[in-house]
Amino acid sequence: MTKQNEHRDQYLCANATTLLEKCKQTFYIGSGKGGQHRNKTESGVRLRHEPTQITVTDCSGRYREENRLHAIKKLKKAIALACREDSAPLPQCPPPSVNHETWPLWCARLLDVWSAHNSNIPETARIIGCSTGQLLRWVQRDPQLYQFIKQHNAPGSAPLETHEGA
Repeated sequence: MTKQNEHRDQYLCANATTLLEKCKQTFYIGSGKGGQHRNKTESGVRLRHEPTQITVTDCSGRYREENRLHAIKKLKKAIALACREDSAPLPQCPPPSVNHETWPLWCARLLDVWSAHNSNIPETARIIGCSTGQLLRWVQRDPQLYQFIKQHNAPGSAPLETHEGA
């Protein structure tokens, strides 16, 4: 575990105000449709989380505050995918909804177990107390998490698709 990851769970559980205190915010004119309002206002939000050096942006909405909230969600997900901890608690089973505020924390803890066991999906499932198929169904709920695991699957392990019937 690196120094920057020591407080990962705190970042993932923090409210928006607390997390923003650790970020450098910049605003920009977003591109795309939206007409006159979009082209005149700096509603796009860029957050750089200083402790982890992770940067996210969002300009999907028309209003700065809306984009800031979307960027915070993206930031929590990015921290969950990027930062590993050696001695984090096991994730709960079953996991929360993908839209629940604790989903990024669940993802981070799942990836901690998965990473500690050489990216082995069946072993990770056994440790957290579920079947391989159930774990994959949970992971597939979140396209970013699924792609992350798929891209970082251990060399020589079976592709994720071969575990789906388990």
